[in-house]
Amino acid sequence: TPFPLLDGREVVTALRTGCHPEQPSECDPDFYRLMIACWKMQPGNRPPFSDLAMRLQRLVAKHRPSSDH
Repeated sequence: TPFPLLDGREVVTALRTGCHPEQPSECDPDFYRLMIACWKMQPGNRPPFSDLAMRLQRLVAKHRPSSDH
């Protein structure tokens, strides 16, 4: 769970005040920014699915191991 020390009600309160889980050390900053964008309270402020798909494809391509040997 992203908030292991909080109960369900506290998680809702935390999210409503803009609190988000910290970025894990192994998480790419671009991916974390995308996650933050998806956690916006107002649905209209979140990226549309088509934008998410495109941005995720770019992130996957960026982190795909090179086939150059």
